[in-house]
Amino acid sequence: MRTKGYLVLFFLLPSLLATAQMQDFRMGIQMSPNFSWLSSTDRLISPNGANLGIQFGLQSEMYFTDQIGIGIGASISFNQGGRLYHEIGGNLLPNSELTNKAYNTGIKPLPDGTNIRYKLQAIHLPVGLKLRTAEYGYLRYFLEAPIIDPMIISKSHGSISGVNVDLEGENIRKDVTKLQPSIGIGLGAEYSISVHNALIFGVYFHKSILDLTKNGKKAFLVNDNGTPSTADDVYRQETEDAKIRMNRLQFRLGILF
Repeated sequence: MRTKGYLVLFFLLPSLLATAQMQDFRMGIQMSPNFSWLSSTDRLISPNGANLGIQFGLQSEMYFTDQIGIGIGASISFNQGGRLYHEIGGNLLPNSELTNKAYNTGIKPLPDGTNIRYKLQAIHLPVGLKLRTAEYGYLRYFLEAPIIDPMIISKSHGSISGVNVDLEGENIRKDVTKLQPSIGIGLGAEYSISVHNALIFGVYFHKSILDLTKNGKKAFLVNDNGTPSTADDVYRQETEDAKIRMNRLQFRLGILF
């Protein structure tokens, strides 16, 4: 209930400011299919697939002049994330509530070559500077940048696959960072269908700025001297310190009133 209250307050803020010498104020709805994928700073953890997701929400625009304004939105997205390939296995999801605790108990519960697909639901509250051209016939073109989105992960599920491992719909929220602010840019066009209404089409790119995942532990096979080996089952654990960031390519369709 508290989150819903923040969403309502955040979206009503533009209407409260609209009386402050705004030349144009509009509200609308949008639907945005998107692709999301993950990037990694660790060479042993690599991107291995994207997610096809969808985002629904509300948006409002306030223009100080005919061509300069700000955009504010409130929306929810589904199936965000992507898949990561872990060359070295280990206790990769130590805090998660897995259906089988054997997969996050011990030194190396997940084998080398494990894939983890992150399937996230998120709340978005973006604010961006919006620049638009004069109207050419029924069309205007716009640039929206920078866009700051304090994205909040509301649900986190995962699929885990590897040698003798095949898990779906696992609860991994305790191994995912809940606050995922991102910065973005968008290009698009408005097509006027009446004096006050317009269709909008846009392409947006967003990149998160914080580590998405909390650190698990990789387990390297070593010999008695502590050097890498495949001859025994003695492992050396290392904390995984990769910075995992989410990228989103979004195709926005909407209508402004």
